[in-house]
Amino acid sequence: MQVDETHYLDARPSGPDQSSSGDTAQLNPKLRDKINRLARWRIDHSLVEFPAQPCQFHGGHATVSRAFLAPTSEFGGSLGVTRNTEGRGG
Repeated sequence: MQVDETHYLDARPSGPDQSSSGDTAQLNPKLRDKINRLARWRIDHSLVEFPAQPCQFHGGHATVSRAFLAPTSEFGGSLGVTRNTEGRGG
């Protein structure tokens, strides 16, 4: 049995502008709320350091690279996880 290799390709066009209006996809309000609650734990990308010889792992839908999270003095030498308290009343 032969498998059509194009069967698994996404039918949507590739590239940054995938809609005619240029708008991003609208998320369910419940999902948007969950994402907003997680945003306060966002890792500052400037604190991520990749080794000189990167180690990559390839999976079905992603490539993962090993990296190090640099400590920061802003949080007393703790890992670079920031808590965004904007809009939380304190």
